[in-house]
Amino acid sequence: MGKHTTTSCDPPKSLSEHRRNNRLSLDLYLGRRIYFITINTAGKNPVFIADAVVSHHLKILSSASSAHCFDVIAYCYMPDHVHLLIAGRKQASDLIAFIKAYKQTTGYRFKQAVGDVLWQKSYYDHILRKDEDVREVVRYILANPLRKGMVERPAAYPYAGSLVYGPDIFQI
Repeated sequence: MGKHTTTSCDPPKSLSEHRRNNRLSLDLYLGRRIYFITINTAGKNPVFIADAVVSHHLKILSSASSAHCFDVIAYCYMPDHVHLLIAGRKQASDLIAFIKAYKQTTGYRFKQAVGDVLWQKSYYDHILRKDEDVREVVRYILANPLRKGMVERPAAYPYAGSLVYGPDIFQI
């Protein structure tokens, strides 16, 4: 018998060999940049539907953002995902470490309380370019419940706001 050669029909030796890296260069996740982040719950499970749950998450978000030198310009906790607009305050602000800390802490506590996985693996990120209007991204995030027919005006949704600007964020 001859040597075996791999064909496109052969299964991969491991998934990690063929896994695509969906992140940009690591240096783009450091510093004074503004990021639009979306994190989905595992299985699109509607977790963020109670005041106590969202309040708990906001405390952890506030703590993690402070520890990792980020400002949470805008947030919106939809039932099965969260949108964040965050800005690094220092050259050492590390987005990957910040999101990891937030997801790890909330995920661990959720697993302890409910016995299930909270978050989908990874998250979606978009680094705002200099020509992108931050106010437009804020409006998009805060209007998410309006677009979904959950409220008649963004300020009526209880799980959206800003850890920097408070209720004034809805005036942008």
